[in-house]
Amino acid sequence: MVKSGTIILNTAARFLMPLQLLFSVFLLLRGHDEPGGGFIAGLVAAGRLPSIYLPLV
Repeated sequence: MVKSGTIILNTAARFLMPLQLLFSVFLLLRGHDEPGGGFIAGLVAAGRLPSIYLPLV
């Protein structure tokens, strides 16, 4: 039995994962000389993990 919303979460995760990675690389390249630039890029990259595993719950 498929949970309601699983299709929506899977579609959103597939769409957002590459965008999150691209945005993380942008933040890393843009802010690597500024305070906290690399840290924020790491946070955005780590934010991909919940979007990967959230549809599985």
